[in-house]
Amino acid sequence: MKKIILSNYIARKKVNLMQVKFDGLEGIVSRLRQMENTESIEKNALEKAGEHIRNEMSKAAPYKEGTLSENIVKTDVKEGAILIGTEPKGDGFYGYFHEYGTSKMPARPWVRPTWESNKVKVQNIMSSEIKKGLKL
Repeated sequence: MKKIILSNYIARKKVNLMQVKFDGLEGIVSRLRQMENTESIEKNALEKAGEHIRNEMSKAAPYKEGTLSENIVKTDVKEGAILIGTEPKGDGFYGYFHEYGTSKMPARPWVRPTWESNKVKVQNIMSSEIKKGLKL
C-alpha cells in the first residue's frame, strides 16, 4: 500500500498530521509487484505525487517572511512511503500551531484543506506515472 505522510516537527520531534493510504491503487500495485523493475515505477509515482503536494502545501502555508513555505520538504521514498512536512531543523515548526491552534490562537488549518483539494490530482498523478512506467 502506497502512503503519503504529511507531518510537522515540534521541538525536533516528528508529529504526523495525516497519513494517507491509497487503497484504490492496490490492484495496480499488486500487479506491478509481479513484474520486474516495478520498484522504480512505484518510487517515481510517489516522487511525482509528493512533489505536487509539497508545492501545493508551500503555496498554502501561512506566510511570515516565507519561513514556513521555505521549510516544507519531501523525503525520499522509503518502504513504500514518502513524507512531506517541515524541515526538522528548520524554522517551520510553527506550522503545527497554525494547523491545530493553541490555547491563545485559533486553528487556521492549511495542511488538511490543501490535501483535500488535491487528493484526486495526486491519485491521478500516481496512476498516470504508473501507466507511463508500464508503457500502457
